[in-house]
Amino acid sequence: VVAFFVAEDKIQFATNKEQNFEVEFSQQSLDLFKPIFENENILKIFYNKKAMLHLLDKNNIKQKNSVDVSLGAYLLNSNLQVSDASIAFDYLGIENSAFVCGLVEAWEYLEQHLKEEKMWDLYNTMELPLVDILFDMEKTGICVNKEILSELRPIYVDEAKRLEKQIFNLAGCELNVSS
Repeated sequence: VVAFFVAEDKIQFATNKEQNFEVEFSQQSLDLFKPIFENENILKIFYNKKAMLHLLDKNNIKQKNSVDVSLGAYLLNSNLQVSDASIAFDYLGIENSAFVCGLVEAWEYLEQHLKEEKMWDLYNTMELPLVDILFDMEKTGICVNKEILSELRPIYVDEAKRLEKQIFNLAGCELNVSS
C-alpha cells in the first residue's frame, strides 16, 4: 500500500500511517514512481483519484489498482464537503498532521465502514469504476451542437424544477436531489 498526494511542487507519499516522505515534483520523480503506479499488486491510495489520473496521464503513466478516499468518505456521508480533506478527516476522526499518512489511516477506516454499511460492492463495482469512465470522458471530450443545446436548455430547466418540487412533496422535505 502506498498513499500519494501531490501538493503544488511536492509529491507526498506514505506506506503506513506513521511516516510520510516528500520529494520535489518533477518528471524525474514521477519516473521513479512509475513502476509503483503501474504495478497492479500495489494498492495506491489517492484523495482525488480523477485529478491524479489526469496528472499521471499527462506524464504517460497508467496507474493500476487504486482507491479514492474522498469517494469513500462521500458514500458514507453525502453531506460531507469532500473537496475539503480536513472536513473529511474530521468526520472520520483522523487527526494525522501529515496529510498523506492520514490517507492511509482514512482508507483503513473507510474500507471497514463501507463493508459494515453494506456499501463495499457499490464502491467497488459502481463508484470507483465510474471515476475511470469520467476521467476518460474528460480526457476525450464530447461534441455538442451549441444551438440545439441552447434551445433545449429552458425546456429542461423548467422540467427539472417541476420534478424537484414533486420530489420534495413526495419526500415531505427538501433534500439534495443532485447527489
